[in-house]
Amino acid sequence: MVTAVAGYAWPDAPVVVVAQVSKLTDGLRELLGENLLGVYLHGSLAMGGFNPDRSDIDLLAVTQERMSAAAKHDVARLLLDLSRAPCPVEISFLSRPDLVPWIFPTPFN
Repeated sequence: MVTAVAGYAWPDAPVVVVAQVSKLTDGLRELLGENLLGVYLHGSLAMGGFNPDRSDIDLLAVTQERMSAAAKHDVARLLLDLSRAPCPVEISFLSRPDLVPWIFPTPFN
């Protein structure tokens, strides 16, 4: 018999994890400004199987336009500062031109 392992979902996530996601989204807003259309939580934290000792935080960011090399550099610095504080972060960036019109496989930058 297989038993389900209970984990955290976003509504009951540990305070340090919520703070980490907030710092990251605030930093992305500051760095990308109006180019940032949204940041979306997915994976175990969105689905209720998040374990702070083993899970990463999965995010998807959507931008209006593709990021410049300088913006990518700044975002990389932000991620280096915030990933593993306390949890690793896995994030993918998609731009609107990569999504409309929809093609498969979806490119990402």
